[in-house]
Amino acid sequence: DKDIHLMHEDVIDNTGKAFLGLTISCARCHDHKYDPVTAQDYYALYGIFASTRFSYSGCEKQRQPRDLVPLLSKADAAALRRPWEEKRAHTTPRLEEIAAQMAQAHSAVMVGIQKSLRLLAAADLPDGGSVAFPPLERIALKKGELLHLAILPQGNHGADTTRVEWEITAADGRRWSVSDLMNLSANPHPGTPSAPAQWVFMDWRNGPGFLSEKVEKVNDRAELQAWRNGDTPSVLVNTSNEPVKVWTTLPPRAFFMHPGPGIPVGVEWLSPLDGEVAITGRITDAHPGGGDGVAFRLEHIAAPDAGPALANLATLSAEQTKLIRQRDADAGPEPVIPVAFAVVEAEAKHAKLHERGDPEKPGDEVPRRWLTALGGDPVPPGAGSGRRELAEWIVRSPLSTRVIVNRVWQWHFGQGLVRTPGDFGTRGERPTHPELLEWLCAYFEKNGRSLKSLHRLIMASAAYQRSSTAASPHDPDNHLLAHFDRRRLTAEEIRDSLLVAGGNLDPTPGAAHPFPAESSWNFTQHTPFTAVYDHPKRSAYLMVQRQRRHPFLALFDGADPNASTPERQTTTAPTQALFFLNDPFFHAQAAALARSLTTQPDDAARVRQLFRAALQREPSPSEQTRADRFLASYPGDAAEKWPALCRVVLAGNEFLHVE
Repeated sequence: DKDIHLMHEDVIDNTGKAFLGLTISCARCHDHKYDPVTAQDYYALYGIFASTRFSYSGCEKQRQPRDLVPLLSKADAAALRRPWEEKRAHTTPRLEEIAAQMAQAHSAVMVGIQKSLRLLAAADLPDGGSVAFPPLERIALKKGELLHLAILPQGNHGADTTRVEWEITAADGRRWSVSDLMNLSANPHPGTPSAPAQWVFMDWRNGPGFLSEKVEKVNDRAELQAWRNGDTPSVLVNTSNEPVKVWTTLPPRAFFMHPGPGIPVGVEWLSPLDGEVAITGRITDAHPGGGDGVAFRLEHIAAPDAGPALANLATLSAEQTKLIRQRDADAGPEPVIPVAFAVVEAEAKHAKLHERGDPEKPGDEVPRRWLTALGGDPVPPGAGSGRRELAEWIVRSPLSTRVIVNRVWQWHFGQGLVRTPGDFGTRGERPTHPELLEWLCAYFEKNGRSLKSLHRLIMASAAYQRSSTAASPHDPDNHLLAHFDRRRLTAEEIRDSLLVAGGNLDPTPGAAHPFPAESSWNFTQHTPFTAVYDHPKRSAYLMVQRQRRHPFLALFDGADPNASTPERQTTTAPTQALFFLNDPFFHAQAAALARSLTTQPDDAARVRQLFRAALQREPSPSEQTRADRFLASYPGDAAEKWPALCRVVLAGNEFLHVE
């Protein structure tokens, strides 16, 4: 929310480059230095997107999404939810009663704390720092009083895993230590009275609350156990005798606390005695790299009734948790209302120009309109945000026609007629064949902007059907189109071609990905959302996320999901060769292709069918001979030989390139 201007810049930048071939975002801070786009133009478009409500996916501090766009009407959504809500209704009165009792107990605890709080020790730890408690040898306590240790996040919440060493020794030799809490999962709900002295794990975001989620495996590591609320705040132990590497390396047999974003996490010790105790301990920033460390406060809550009040609050909290779990089990999962990460209309308004691009320095208001150089049409009164008008202005612009025609040419030939497809401005390259580009644009418009018709025209041309053998040493960049530039298939084309060769491509349209329910989203920089959803459909339906690139698309130079990618790089890397040697997906497609050859009567027919399926041609006599030699010399039986030969053909340059 704070940096929404950067999102608007991203949208304007991609809109300009993708549809118009213009670097409009250069005008955010000042008039464009090279192209006829002014800062006024930029903020005229900015106002259109500022009048639009964008979905919000959540962030480190505000993890829950909001404003996702429902794909059902309100009436249909209500009808879908009604049976589920009726099953939950019977627990509502008791939950409301418990909530009222908890509010009273909460107030009682807070009154006791505020009257009796005494600071024993406090410090700010630098990044990676470690601080021991000062000498605390004769601390007088009464039964029911509390010792409270809070770990507080600094500004850069995230890398705040904090190791805690804390020991309390009574005059009679009795000893209590957080190191005794290695089996967290065996503990009852934190705060449940179960022993004369006990440790309580607390979430202090709104006063005293409890870490109520028991986790027996953290990051699927059985050595790590935790009590937490969401991902953080939490207490955590490494029960192993060895260090465990997760988001950082956790030392063995150690107790940790992790605050939430702006949320202290507390561990309390309830005194079972009247007398004096000695307190020793050390606080260590166990996850250096966050930049600003953590802080701690050790306090004595000198109110004998604080412990019982806290125990009462804990009992109510435990009952509340039990009721909620029972209610959820009875009602079943919440009905899923299908939503889209999309935009809808918001309050229509003009934006103010940001002086030097700084949103904290607003200037004059700029009416929403089209780019001045392309007509400057205003958004009509009552038209809402102006997104529909913007779409129509883009479609009617002669620039958008040239950009899309150039992109189609680029995908077929590897290079566009304008070789800077995202920049048609003065800093971009001039078209190598301006008359051809204009003629193709006229054809495109005349044929109803049909992309299929444009594809047919280009692929039927003499230029597309020419040999890929270089025709002239005087034109090394092939500006004259004297030959066809050999082009490696894109990542998506390679995957689709392998699925076709193996007979495994599912041509039906893609469906929704199995994303987790929005209500469960609680991602952080430690545990970001990441997934790979494999399926046999076309690669256009693969899930692509900004956080982490799809492994196959990244390997073969797929588009950067973080930025507009007008041109793909074509790299040759050892990992690509290793893919063809070892990857299970590649081996599966080769094996499927080999099985399809078994219907042929003999080896020669099988080789011919292999070349037809993979390369769309017959093998030459020399290729037939080499295939026979390969089959004769390869160890193993036919079930091993033929998949191996298929792998050789599918990994070859002819399969991977458009000649």
